[in-house]
Amino acid sequence: MQIKSRGIVLSETPYNDRFSIVRVLTPSEGIVAYKVPFPAGRRSLAHTLRRVLYPMSEVQFVAEHRNGRSVQRMIEASPAPLRYQILMQPEKRNIALFLADLLRLMLPKQTDEPMFDFVSNALEHLEAIETSIGIANYPIAFVRTLLDFIGIAPKYTPLDVAEGVWFSIEEADFIPFSRSASDINPQEAPFIPTLLRINYRNMHLYRFTGAQRRHILAAMLDFIRFHWIAFPALKSTDVLTELYER
Repeated sequence: MQIKSRGIVLSETPYNDRFSIVRVLTPSEGIVAYKVPFPAGRRSLAHTLRRVLYPMSEVQFVAEHRNGRSVQRMIEASPAPLRYQILMQPEKRNIALFLADLLRLMLPKQTDEPMFDFVSNALEHLEAIETSIGIANYPIAFVRTLLDFIGIAPKYTPLDVAEGVWFSIEEADFIPFSRSASDINPQEAPFIPTLLRINYRNMHLYRFTGAQRRHILAAMLDFIRFHWIAFPALKSTDVLTELYER
């Protein structure tokens, strides 16, 4: 059966010398694995597919689906839309690698259309960023927005923070003394309510050092591991290093 759908590419894994497996987030089928051939020539259908299937590209595609088959076959695909900045700007392309890596590891296979729309909207914001500080802070704003979307974001105001308290990532609460190496110390804990207000509209206003960006993002990812799903360290965080110094 042939189907037409939208999709966002999360990963590509070589399968053999003829095909690779591309995992695609779709609105109605969740995450689906597709077999995509390696190109035999510049004018081949496979070459056309390769040009549009890269991390976090959003496409309109036609595929052949068969019941009981774990890997389906993609027939054709085209950008929908083509996000030129993400494709061509190295900093945004590296952020896209991070997003694809994170979503691939943390999303269940069965997702729904609201999740697809959330990711598509996040890509629209990434494409539209115009300031270097906005680009540098985007990974933090994305993860913060994601915490809200999946329903695990802590909700605090500055009035909730007593002097000298720690913040426990494991307990998602302020505590009087540290119980874990992941706890956030009393010098940093008072800034958590302010940090929780970051979003795509105001992220360019937040001034962080490179070390602070690394620390904040690592803490947010740990929070997801404790309260949503455990996943290994992301290799893609290394590609964000240059962004941290903006």
